[in-house]
Amino acid sequence: MAQNKKDWIPDYKRQVWIGNFHRFKNPGDSKPTRRDLCTFNDATYNSKGNVRSEKALNSYLRSLHEHKEAELLQKLNYESPEKIDKKVILLQDAINEFKKYNLPKYSPDWQRHLKSHLKFWIKKLGNIEIEKITKKKAIKIRNSIKTSNSTKNRYFAALSSLLTACVDDHEFDSGESWLSFNPLHKLKKEDKLEESKNIGIALTLIQLKDLLKESKNIFEIDDNHKDDTKEFIKSKNLDFYLLILMALYTGARKSELTKLKWSDYDGSKVVFRKTKNKQERVCPIFGEVKSILDDQEYTKNKIFMYKDYRKPWNKVRIKANLGNFRFHDLRHSTVSYLLENKVPHLTVAEIVGHNSYEMI
Repeated sequence: MAQNKKDWIPDYKRQVWIGNFHRFKNPGDSKPTRRDLCTFNDATYNSKGNVRSEKALNSYLRSLHEHKEAELLQKLNYESPEKIDKKVILLQDAINEFKKYNLPKYSPDWQRHLKSHLKFWIKKLGNIEIEKITKKKAIKIRNSIKTSNSTKNRYFAALSSLLTACVDDHEFDSGESWLSFNPLHKLKKEDKLEESKNIGIALTLIQLKDLLKESKNIFEIDDNHKDDTKEFIKSKNLDFYLLILMALYTGARKSELTKLKWSDYDGSKVVFRKTKNKQERVCPIFGEVKSILDDQEYTKNKIFMYKDYRKPWNKVRIKANLGNFRFHDLRHSTVSYLLENKVPHLTVAEIVGHNSYEMI
């Protein structure tokens, strides 16, 4: 007779079938909670008086066991010891803690993306328990997003970053992690989305001239402004122009540029210390960039005034008629210009900070 953990056993002395209810077993007890299910006679014969087969008998006892279990649940208002002892972490709570403790570790751009992507996941998954987030469910939602594979991967990576933090950085008072593992780690080959290897677009010489021209006066100065206000706006214009110019000179990423400190510049070169691939990179500085840097009277630690240049970039992109040209495409422009001037691929990779020339 097929049984699960002996859900029912015969009591030959009393001629009854007894149900074992293992989920109601109290810690320390050697035996589960038990209740009578039916007599031998009721189990042996059906309503027509015919003898039940072994399969029919098992089915009958199973039905009685489930019915009795439901009665016990209602009567005892039961909660399993595991559920009582273990706190439940909801997705929104995990996101709130992530924003508080983990988000500051990321760059401003990625912080913005993470906030947006996690908001997407709370909308799609609902405020569910983080333990109920599965790889299969996340992949299904990721694949349903109507966007490029690279963007789909960013959404997936955001959720994975959150769950990794729940494993590594957040724990209950008992010291146990919120999650024992991240279910989104180590995707199978067939579950990975291959991204386009398009290196982007490069500025034409005319577009380059228009961009530099507009960058010099992106913040407008009004005649009614006070003198100190005019000077401040002039410094903002020079700051933004220098950002564009250095992006083109060095091929550096925006996040690498905005993290530059004056101590990273020695008059002839800059050292990018906080890079995407975690390796320091040295770039020579000359020409107009050198002149602007050398003429600066700096009072702050960092070379650039701000971390976020989205508004002036969007403005100059429109004024220079660059369409959907991204700031990151300045980096692609640098690569294109260097290759056009017969600079070896390996040298270009070293200049812009690619791990290998194959990425050029």
